[in-house]
Amino acid sequence: MSVPHPYADTRKKCLDVSYSSLTEGERWEWHADVYAFRRVYLGIGRDVRVSPCDPKGEWFSERMIMPAERWHRLARGEQVAGLTLVPA
Repeated sequence: MSVPHPYADTRKKCLDVSYSSLTEGERWEWHADVYAFRRVYLGIGRDVRVSPCDPKGEWFSERMIMPAERWHRLARGEQVAGLTLVPA
């Protein structure tokens, strides 16, 4: 089964616009992707519920982070049971 990035549209939009022009839903997606990236590439633990761009953890959502984390693990070349990567 191929897995596209769960927030591909928001990732593409962020290349063309500033954070302030994102909708609230897109901001949730952006933060979820930041948390996922930090876990996979920086080794930040799952118990950490804040980030430099979210120092109070107001945008933390484990439910939204999980699919983005899975995608980043695949992108990094890690095995994730039965899944393959669709490039973002």
